[in-house]
Formats: sequence, C-alpha cells, structure tokens
Amino acid sequence: GGTIWHERSARQRDAVKRGLRTTVLIVGEGSAEQKFLNHVRVAFLARNGDLVLTVKNGHGKGGRAVLQKAIATHRYTPYDRVAVLVDTDVDWGDRERQLARERQVIALESTPCFEAVLMTIAGHAAPPDTRRCKQLFEQHFDCRAHDANLLRREDFSAPQIRAAGVKVPVVHSLLTLLGQ
Repeated sequence: GGTIWHERSARQRDAVKRGLRTTVLIVGEGSAEQKFLNHVRVAFLARNGDLVLTVKNGHGKGGRAVLQKAIATHRYTPYDRVAVLVDTDVDWGDRERQLARERQVIALESTPCFEAVLMTIAGHAAPPDTRRCKQLFEQHFDCRAHDANLLRREDFSAPQIRAAGVKVPVVHSLLTLLGQ
C-alpha cells in the first residue's frame, strides 16, 4: 500500500523537477566543435543543474547542412533553445542567418573557422584566411582541432575559456546561452 504511493510520488516529483530544467540543443559543424561543446558542458554545467545540454555533430557538411540538422532534430524533439556552432567560410551567409532567425535557431559563428576560435582562446592571433588558419593551428598545437588530447591543455581550461568570452564573440554567445 503506502510504499507504492510513496514511490509513485517520488517519481512524480522527479518528473516535475525535470520539467523545470531548460533544455538546449547545439549542433556543431564537426568533431572538433562537438568535442569542444562537450568539454564546455563538463567545465561549466553542474550535473543536476537547471540546464540540460544536448550536443550533436553535423559531420562537417557546411553551415547550411548543420542548420538543417538542427531544425530537423528540433522538429522531432522539442528543446527550449536550439543553436548551431558553424564556420562562416562554407555554406553560411545571409540566407542561412535569415532561416536561423525564422526558425529561432541561435547561430554561433566561428569566423572564418573553428580553429580561429580555438587559437584566440589560447591567446594566439588567428589569420582571416581559413587555409592559413588551419596551417598555423597545426603548427601551434602540433595536432588537428578534433584531436582527443587538445582540450586537456591548460590553454582550454574553464578560466581560459571564460576569459576568452570577453574578446571572442562566439565564446561570449555560447557562455551566455548556457547561463554563464
């Protein structure tokens, strides 16, 4: 008798608590963005906090494809907020920005590419050309942006990322989206 009611009651309370959480979906353009977003989730969001972040990988098919994936995912799974983390150098322009606004998708833009954002977080100057930026990135870090060990470096600690939020618009927007 009473035990079953108590268990149901606890489940109901948990369901109510879950309902109060803000759910956020961010679709990153590729593996580097996905790893960074997961790194940020661990560094900044408490396990049982008020915000639940879901990260998806757009598999490097350009900004438009990433936006379409975010829209399609949101159509079948409702989230309180939806964002994309995209490079501005491939398939991303005014049409995509307009579609994102119409669909209420927050565009987190890496200009010209995500390597430039990572270099800036780490305190390095990033050139405006994507090809040159990727070359310099590999020279500075001796790896590619999606390397599993990259984000373990002190360059990408929570305090370093938070400090970058002051000077890197996409980092500022990301931290704001996550209530930081």
